[in-house]
Amino acid sequence: MQRAFFLRASGIAVFIAATVGLWYGFAMSFLVPGAPGEPYFQRDRVLLGNVPLVASLLALSAAGWLFFRSASDPKITLEKSITYCVMGVSVFYSP
Repeated sequence: MQRAFFLRASGIAVFIAATVGLWYGFAMSFLVPGAPGEPYFQRDRVLLGNVPLVASLLALSAAGWLFFRSASDPKITLEKSITYCVMGVSVFYSP
């Protein structure tokens, strides 16, 4: 019982951090203007934008894993959770 509460509280904290990181990564990647004619793939833009964006997506899948692990009877591994996430995204975005 106490472990399930700890997993849910951890999932909520990771979810909140991932949402903030996703917002920050999106804003730094796409909304921060550069100079006209400046290339997109600059070191600052990649480090401050795309790295937090990808890390937040991984943190969102980890939060889902924590929520599912706290409620499920057969425990799921993080690898299987990430696989389900990638499969869901690929099915959702397939033409």
